[in-house]
Amino acid sequence: MKKIILVLFLLVFSSICLFAVDNKIFEEADNAFLQRAQPQMAFKALRLYREIYQQYPDNYGAAWRVSMGCYYLGFEVERNDEIRKELFEEGRDAGLAAVEIDPTQAEGHFWMAINMALYGESVGVVKMLFTLNVICTHLNLSININPNYAYGGAQRVLGKINESLPTILGGSDEQAEKYYKEAINISPDEPLNYLFMAKLILKTKQPKAKLVGMLKKGLAINKVEDYRTESQKALKELERYAIKYGAI
Repeated sequence: MKKIILVLFLLVFSSICLFAVDNKIFEEADNAFLQRAQPQMAFKALRLYREIYQQYPDNYGAAWRVSMGCYYLGFEVERNDEIRKELFEEGRDAGLAAVEIDPTQAEGHFWMAINMALYGESVGVVKMLFTLNVICTHLNLSININPNYAYGGAQRVLGKINESLPTILGGSDEQAEKYYKEAINISPDEPLNYLFMAKLILKTKQPKAKLVGMLKKGLAINKVEDYRTESQKALKELERYAIKYGAI
């Protein structure tokens, strides 16, 4: 059960159309984050988000961006376990602050839940399991507020939770498939949704024709924006599966 949550967040948010409605104070930091495939830009983005948050601690946009930046650095860039734990803790707390500032928006709930899960795993999977109900509650709140956020990101995470948990702890492959289908219906242009579903089809040994069909649907998304680095990675992984299982 050590990896029960870690896999959940691989490529979880796919650039999200994050920044459409916020004001100019975030422009430089947001531009840096859109270039986060370069680690130095990811570090720059979080540094700038922190500076803005310190200056405006009651700013909702600053709080959830710190939470998001901590997630990305902790999960995708940093390799020191102690630093990763500190990043996830900071991200959890910033996400909680965002929820307290404005509980009617999806971002705070989403990033708080992600960081809470990763922090829990970093200090021990039992800790994560004790907070699982809180994590799922905030993911569901994110969906209720904005089901499209993160291209179905909350649905993917809830699906992976159900797929990863043992049945005795409430896990269900059927429920996981339901969440993945919801993600596909919400965001049919997101390769990650098809990738997660394809992996579940493989795991549960469903008919090969279903797997091939899912891979073909994912690969039909033949172009994603350059800044959607996670989506581009997912397309490459879909292609590898498609070659292996005869979908192309």
